[in-house]
Amino acid sequence: MIDLLPAVFWIVSIIWAVVVCVICVRRGKLLQPGHPDVEPVRWPVIGAQLASLILAMVPFVIGKVCQDSFGADALAFYISAAWPAGIVSVLLIGTELVLMILQAQRATYTEMGAALHATHATTDKQ
Repeated sequence: MIDLLPAVFWIVSIIWAVVVCVICVRRGKLLQPGHPDVEPVRWPVIGAQLASLILAMVPFVIGKVCQDSFGADALAFYISAAWPAGIVSVLLIGTELVLMILQAQRATYTEMGAALHATHATTDKQ
């Protein structure tokens, strides 16, 4: 049973990272053309990204700490899968960061547009 822990935690971390990416794409309206109104990145999303980073490390820590209790086949599998799993995890975490930056950039456009519109509205009244 302990042989499965790193794989299960890795799958959970990958699902978590994909969910964070989907949240950023949806809330940032990244698939819509132009400059739609977008809210800034919320703190819970930033916390979820931090949790994603920690979750990505858990399978490797478990694998290192428990490697003496793994069977020979499981140990060989984890040794061969460590680099590809790490690369996938790092790419997903990088993707989360890029998507959060894109959302923040679109939110800045929204705030600038609102500020400019308010400035023009007060200038037009005078």
